[in-house]
Amino acid sequence: MNARAASIAILLAAASSVSAASRDTTDVQSRGGLGLSLNLPGRWRSSLEYENRRVENLSEFRGHYFTVEAGYRPARHVDVFASYRLARGSDWTSHRYGLGLEYARPLGAFRVGFRPMIQHRTKAADDDDAGGEGDTFLRTRLQVQYALGRRLDLYGSVEPYFAFGAEYPVDNWKDTIGLEYDLTDHARVDLYYIYRPDYGKSGYNRTFHVVGFELRFRAKLPSR
Repeated sequence: MNARAASIAILLAAASSVSAASRDTTDVQSRGGLGLSLNLPGRWRSSLEYENRRVENLSEFRGHYFTVEAGYRPARHVDVFASYRLARGSDWTSHRYGLGLEYARPLGAFRVGFRPMIQHRTKAADDDDAGGEGDTFLRTRLQVQYALGRRLDLYGSVEPYFAFGAEYPVDNWKDTIGLEYDLTDHARVDLYYIYRPDYGKSGYNRTFHVVGFELRFRAKLPSR
């Protein structure tokens, strides 16, 4: 299979998962976010992000999520990064730490990226991204992006979650399809849909349908 066919296959896989009907209990959720990406001198970068979430078929406010990330590009197509997320709800607080790398490069008309990442969380109950009872996960995301126009991109991704020490090795599977549009040279909006079957619990299965948006600003800090 050539690179173009493989890229199309990933987009179709994400789209087909999105359209699949679930036989289990379902929950519709929403997410709204604001972000700031900073291109720092040298090969460094950083980002800040705020997100709020609604769950239980949009009837319940879940909490506030604050994420900070720092990254470094040791090679042309490679980015290594570390992240920290603080999540707060009405009666809980959680901390999550991440360390990973991403390899991304153009393949014909597509841009393909692979991102393995280790995450550790301090409280399992708050996390709408992983359904099992484990605290440490390996997330492996494969994403394909295609330019529909000068400012508009279509992307799709598949991302299994592997839990360490949990009952089920694959805790969750997250499929995403979305559209990104450059409002200006320094602002981009991301509209996305996530299909996430939660089969990491022994008692039941549940499927989450997540719709969300993020408005992200970009800035470059000049070198001294």
